[in-house]
Amino acid sequence: MAAVGDDDVDIVLHHASGSSPFVEYHRGISVSKQEKRHMSSILVHVGVRASDLQQTLRFWRDALGLRVASEHGHCCDLTDGYHNFRVFQHEGPPRPPHVGGMLDYLHIGVRVPDLHEAASRCRELGFQIIWEGLDGKTRYDPERPPAIAFKVEDPDGIVVDVTARDDQWPGVELGTD
Repeated sequence: MAAVGDDDVDIVLHHASGSSPFVEYHRGISVSKQEKRHMSSILVHVGVRASDLQQTLRFWRDALGLRVASEHGHCCDLTDGYHNFRVFQHEGPPRPPHVGGMLDYLHIGVRVPDLHEAASRCRELGFQIIWEGLDGKTRYDPERPPAIAFKVEDPDGIVVDVTARDDQWPGVELGTD
């Protein structure tokens, strides 16, 4: 078995006796070399420009638990071990107001190990949880811990769906370490 880097995706080639090699992506998706040529793209990076880089890092790192992979001057690379999430300090002219809440143009989903702990960290760090669940129909009640998921906005108003369930989003297979 040999590890190989290919197009920013780590793959492992396995040779089983009497069979052709197959390719295993870091998420455990196994395909033949022939199938690999016809696969869809793999999401590896998302970037956002922050009004306040340090406050945004507090949100993604301290409240939601992403790890800092590297820092480069006015940007920081965060990771969950599978994807790169780069946060840039916005240095341009003033931006138009962000549309957030249930009218958002973009939202991001994350899975955390413990939903109640993540909700507590968000509240303790001053980030407001805006909805219980993911459908935007139930206002968050701080007296009742979230049952399945919650929505919270980052410092620039980007809505983040937070869950501890590994079956929340179809097509996503999240292994446990």
